[in-house]
This record gives sequence, structure tokens and C-alpha cells, in this order.
Amino acid sequence: MHQTLCRRLLERQVQAVNTGPVRARLLGPVGLDGDRALVSFRTADRDHLLAFDGPNYDAEPLAMQVLRPDTREPLPGPGWPAGLYFGSDHPALGRAWTCVRGLYEYYCHPSHLTERWDQQRYALRFEILLGQLLDKAAVPR
Repeated sequence: MHQTLCRRLLERQVQAVNTGPVRARLLGPVGLDGDRALVSFRTADRDHLLAFDGPNYDAEPLAMQVLRPDTREPLPGPGWPAGLYFGSDHPALGRAWTCVRGLYEYYCHPSHLTERWDQQRYALRFEILLGQLLDKAAVPR
């Protein structure tokens, strides 16, 4: 898809989060850094920063990483919020990940190759996906 269209689709999804009920669970509004949406939230023990990369959104799903809030470098899996880290690195990507339908990492896992993003992309918009991830991380509603 055209890069400008992809960016506008991502911007609309970020706006929906920033004006919807999930926003109350975040430390601040979701920000955009190019094709990356940045989400800050707090668990019982510390603050966290999620990055959702979407250069081809919504032709492709968002890819998620947990970043160090201070440096924005990828955080190793054991440092992820409890409930999000799958427990081992992704077999195809070689990095920490979470197994959640709606994320790029889910669809490129060998056990999910028969599932297609196109079948779920309208039901799993960013706000719904983010709400599911916050639930997994035990962020209060």
C-alpha cells in the first residue's frame, strides 16, 4: 500500500486510542514517531514503553516490542511486563515477543502460518489489541 495511506490509517488508530476508554489506562497519550506508535503505561512495579511498528498498516499487522523507557532500546524478554513475554525468543524473528492474535509476531510464527491477518484486521483494531495487551500485563481498568 502507499506509504501515505498507511501512515494515515495508523494515525486514525492512534487517535481512536487517545480518545477512547483505553486511554485512561495509559500514562499519557499514544505518540507517533514516524511509522511507530509509542505507548507508556505503569504496572505495579514500574513504567513500561511499548512500540508498535506499522510501516504497512493495515495491509500488515503491527509489530510490537517493549523498549527501555530511557533509551528506547529493545528490552530483553525477562524485563518485559509480567504476562507479556512469551518465555522464549520468537523462532523466526529471534527476539522477545508475545503471542497475541493481531500482532505481526503472531502471524509469522510457524504454528500460526495458516491464520491470516486479513480475516481479523477489522475486528482487532489498535484500541482492542492494546486493551488485550494491557489486560495481559495486569494494568488496571
